[in-house]
Amino acid sequence: MKNEKLELLLNKVIEYNRPDKCKFRGFLYKDTGGYSEEGETGYFIKVIEVDFGTDIAVNDKLYLKEEWVEYVTASDKPKLMRVKRDSLHYKLVKYVLGDKAPTPKTMQNGCPYFWLLLFSVLTVTFVVLWQVFV
Repeated sequence: MKNEKLELLLNKVIEYNRPDKCKFRGFLYKDTGGYSEEGETGYFIKVIEVDFGTDIAVNDKLYLKEEWVEYVTASDKPKLMRVKRDSLHYKLVKYVLGDKAPTPKTMQNGCPYFWLLLFSVLTVTFVVLWQVFV
């Protein structure tokens, strides 16, 4: 089956939001092996983030049925990491960088945060000394 909506969303992050059942995000892929049981479209969602849903877990592979297509919409990129404001590493980065530190809402990737944390660990003594002298 060729579905125009699903073809446009193919290989992108989508959101499946069925208010009475579940809500999750994932990547939409098309099965190249021709797997399709009765009522399935041949498209599947690789789950990356679950908001609610009882039997859905991250990394599940869910094949879409035709009646589920209406609940599929385009989505923003998922957050790849979560940082709590009260964690020690975030407090260290915030102390060293001050107002220039990224907030947990703006951080989307671990690589820049790792390098900011490493920079903060290496420079925290200089920042403390500077604050003592000033």
